[in-house]
Parts: sequence; C-alpha cells; structure tokens
Amino acid sequence: MTNTFTLLLFLMSGSIAIAQQCNTYFHLKKGNIMEMENFNVKDKKTGKVYQEVKELRTGDNSFEARMYMKNFDKKDKPTNDGEYALNCDNGIITIDMQSLISPETLKGFGNMEVEVNSEDLEIPAELVVGDQLKDGKLTLTTGGESGLNFNITVTIT
Repeated sequence: MTNTFTLLLFLMSGSIAIAQQCNTYFHLKKGNIMEMENFNVKDKKTGKVYQEVKELRTGDNSFEARMYMKNFDKKDKPTNDGEYALNCDNGIITIDMQSLISPETLKGFGNMEVEVNSEDLEIPAELVVGDQLKDGKLTLTTGGESGLNFNITVTIT
C-alpha cells in the first residue's frame, strides 16, 4: 500500500514533456533518477522513494516506460524494490497494477496457487477539477491444497 501511495505522490509531483498529449507529469529520459522523501504531519521523515527510468520508447502522442523503484524506511534502509510499467497513449497515462507486485512477494505464498488479476490505473495527462478517474485494481486469489483460500484486493480510487 505504501508503494502505491508513494507512486501516486510521484505522479502528482513532476512535469515535463515526452509527447504532445502525454507531457504533464514526467521528465522521462532513459537513466533519469528521481528521489522523493515522505514526511508525516509532524514533519518527521517516514521514508524515501528512489525511481529510475530504465527503458523508454516514445511515439506520436505516446510513451512506454519501464521504471525501477526502491523504497526506504525512515532510517534510509531499503524495504523493497521492483519495476513497473508506465505508459501514455493519446493523453491517458496508465500504470500496470500487476507490475507493482514483485516476484519476491509472490514467492511468499509458497506452494499455494495464486491468481493475479488487475485493472490499470488511468490518469488523464491533463487533469480538470471534477474529472471522474478510472480506478486501478489489483486482486490476488489463493487456493490449492493448502486449504488457505483468500482474496486480497487493492483498489486505488
């Protein structure tokens, strides 16, 4: 959940051009590094996020980026890392919610059967007050011989 919240803060924090309709939030160039510190209401540092543009493909009114993200706790100790997909096509920025789940997280389920379903988070490149945005959703469903069957759903609204 922290990764998702941090990612949303990142989305709202930058601005630079890639393609004419996909230029609002990001300064994307392969190798660019962005770092953001997080603070609580008492102005105490709660963590840090490091992000790097690993791959970038651009086209007319579009881009596809592969981002590396590493999260740190308040003492700057790494907590987790991974890559995610960030795309924009004709003014709609999408984040592949499934790419936010690291392989290490899935290994934690051991021998359980795990099914992952997702709906991309969509953000218009040009936000307008009152816009209704499409939610992003990630659902993990477990099953199998373990007998421990459950669903985990994360929705970003």
